[in-house]
Amino acid sequence: MAGLTFVAGDTVSTVGSGSPTLLLLATSGADVGIVIKEVSVSFQGIVTTEAPYEVELLRCTDAGTGGSSLTPRAMNQAVVEGTISSQTTATKGTFSAEPAASDVIKNWHVHPQTGLTYPFPPNQELVCIETGGAAYIAVRLVVPTVSVDCEVYMVWEE
Repeated sequence: MAGLTFVAGDTVSTVGSGSPTLLLLATSGADVGIVIKEVSVSFQGIVTTEAPYEVELLRCTDAGTGGSSLTPRAMNQAVVEGTISSQTTATKGTFSAEPAASDVIKNWHVHPQTGLTYPFPPNQELVCIETGGAAYIAVRLVVPTVSVDCEVYMVWEE
């Protein structure tokens, strides 16, 4: 890890169950590892009696279909041999068909009028290493049939 820290996020209107809004994938073909430092989700719900929504952090076996590229922002800059380094992790959001989940790493129930920011404790961060293919991490929102706007972001280190 070079010590570069990045953040990427997306805003989406969710309807129905299961729609990954943010996907990080370690660049294929490179010996890349990423360390997820923080995950955050916030909803803009208006109904106080609405049941909590499920938020899942999961590993995926593919990158899904469609998806718009998101632009990661550097939280710090590192100079490597005289040049400012850039991220090697691609980010996508707003999928037409969600990635295939292999396992749920963490899940939370979050009221739609609130949000959740989960900073991983030191030495317990989620490490994702690409080995011969690509490594995929996604946030999936499981919401009822109502529509609600949502903000989601992840902070990671390369």
